[in-house]
Amino acid sequence: CTLKRPRCIWVGAFSPEKHPELAVRVLSLLPEHSLLMVGDGVLKKEILNLCEELIPNRYKIISMPHNQIPQVYRSADYLLFTPQPYESFGIVTIESMASGVPVVSTPDAIRSEIISSFGGILAKDRTPEGLR
Repeated sequence: CTLKRPRCIWVGAFSPEKHPELAVRVLSLLPEHSLLMVGDGVLKKEILNLCEELIPNRYKIISMPHNQIPQVYRSADYLLFTPQPYESFGIVTIESMASGVPVVSTPDAIRSEIISSFGGILAKDRTPEGLR
């Protein structure tokens, strides 16, 4: 990946329950960081437009087969996990940690114990400012 470091990765479906726009808004507050988004879905065009508006030249959006994602995890400095509170656990957090990549996650009951127990970071709240 040619994106500069520190490099954030976001993995998931571009859908409302995954809240991909929050990741873009967080990165807009971190001007030295770049964002690699891996996925596809109904919000992809909207997210592409938001990236162009808020973080031009600091992002890349790709899709790939699941078996190739571990190498993408390893190319990142951290995973940003931004689901809605009602979203299920999220296997991407386990995949990221198994690849040696730390996780920064929105705080909620589902993720709090697992993320913090394995060296991840829970944000203080669900806002872009709270996650940066």
